Amino acid sequence: MVRPLTPLRCVRGSEDALREAIATTALDCGYLGGYSALRHLQRGKEPAMSQGPYEQMMEVEQIPQATVVRFKRRTILEPTAIQAIGGQLLRLVGEEGRRTVLLNFQGVESLTSAMLGEFVVLQRALSESGGRLAFCCVEPFLMQVFKVVKLPDRIPIYDDEPRALQALSQE
Repeated sequence: MVRPLTPLRCVRGSEDALREAIATTALDCGYLGGYSALRHLQRGKEPAMSQGPYEQMMEVEQIPQATVVRFKRRTILEPTAIQAIGGQLLRLVGEEGRRTVLLNFQGVESLTSAMLGEFVVLQRALSESGGRLAFCCVEPFLMQVFKVVKLPDRIPIYDDEPRALQALSQE
């Protein structure tokens, strides 16, 4: 039985309550979408996903230091949007050979644990190919979520885009 996704912005209170909400949502649809897309890319197949309005949820800019991905929506909650974004991010690494990726979260207020799973899959794909992933411009509530699930242990997070790009160019 599939339960509706739990928007993380609705979870307030203790870290235990937040962890429980993240775990529940991850069980609903979290890591499997990204993992499945990664397995398809490793086999040389493009993951099956619908093309459509979700392609407009982010913009991608290639600059000398990195590929910068800027999200265009305040919330990333819909399962089909999460799969589409995850697939697009993996294509940057798998098909286009991008090795340094910066995700800019300016204006993003909430996302689901399924999207967190896509970020972990992206980080793993980049790491396996000798690449790097970093985040920047993370809103305070999202930063709290990232800390609870220990993303900063795996992915560096910078206050703003210029600092992130400077750090990525020095590594």
